[in-house]
Order: sequence, then C-alpha cells, then structure tokens
Amino acid sequence: MFILFIVVFGLSEETTDDNGVRHIDTKSVADYYGVSTETVRNWIKEGKISGKQLSNRGKWFIPSEGFEYLKKQREHDDTEDEIAELPGEDFGDDWEVELDED
Repeated sequence: MFILFIVVFGLSEETTDDNGVRHIDTKSVADYYGVSTETVRNWIKEGKISGKQLSNRGKWFIPSEGFEYLKKQREHDDTEDEIAELPGEDFGDDWEVELDED
C-alpha cells in the first residue's frame, strides 16, 4: 500500500513517501536557486540532484534532507568572494579598452 501525504504551503508542496522520508517539490528548489522548475527537473534527470516522482500527477520531489545539505554547502561556499578579491585593489568596475584599427 502506497501512502502519500501532501501539505500545501502556498504553491509549494511538501510530501512524505511511504518510507517516512520528507520531500519538497521542485518549486521550492527552483525558488531558492532562482531557476525554473523545468531546470530543477533537468538537474534530477541529469543526476545533479536527487529526486523522484511521488505523485500520480507526475510531480517531481526532492528529499528535504538532501536539499538542506545543498543549501548549507552553498551558504558556506565563498568561491565568489574569493574570485572577486583576486584582481586586488587596483581593479575597477569600469574598464577602458582601446582597440587598434588596422
């Protein structure tokens, strides 16, 4: 027997599968990353994130625990800050480039 429990929060859904594992829908993940739900489904299909279809409507869901892990990894990733520091203090936002017209 398959039991599916769904809680609706606005337009996002949270569900628990028959093993008691909590999942969130692709909209929640898409909102967090600023991408479309189609992109999130593609990530799942490409194996970039874990997810599966849990409803008879074909909706995809992501394990909540896995998503929380990804969020923590992203919050602790300071790669963008480190890259911004690479040019040093002489680096300006405005670049002037002169091209030779030969």
